Amino acid sequence: MNIWRLISYHEEDLKENVTRRFIEHGRIAIGWGLVGDLNQYRSPEAVKEAIRKHYSTSKNGRIGWPTLWHMRTNVMLNDLIIIDAQKPWAKVVEIIGEYEWNNQQPNVANDPNYNHQRPVRLRNDLDPEQLLQITTTRPAPGQAPHLVLFYYGSFTQRLQQNEQSL
Repeated sequence: MNIWRLISYHEEDLKENVTRRFIEHGRIAIGWGLVGDLNQYRSPEAVKEAIRKHYSTSKNGRIGWPTLWHMRTNVMLNDLIIIDAQKPWAKVVEIIGEYEWNNQQPNVANDPNYNHQRPVRLRNDLDPEQLLQITTTRPAPGQAPHLVLFYYGSFTQRLQQNEQSL
């Protein structure tokens, strides 16, 4: 089981509402909807090129392709996602389904670009702050905290390391 962190929305004042909608609908979602269904791309380079094509003037376009590739390819069933929102709205969810392209409007984030989705279930039994402590609060090597979705590491591996240090 892996631990990821998701920034629920790019506008601080809307993060709480978007996170609430994710929980209510049992889904997480990310933007860059103009690239279309990620299942049409066979490599991260192809996603990168689609981002360049559709978001050439966007300031955050450079962080789109790794985030999208993670959402479709690297996030696995049962992985945990810490949804980063204003406290106390930080939540932990577990991935319970595969990547889906959903362009129905209004969508789960109430934003027309948030078409890249994964089904989740809320994990009220897990405290996001404690989970962050287990992961040492730093992204895994090669990951950047400015990405919308980034990898912290293996929960099982970090938990075992914590138990050995006790």
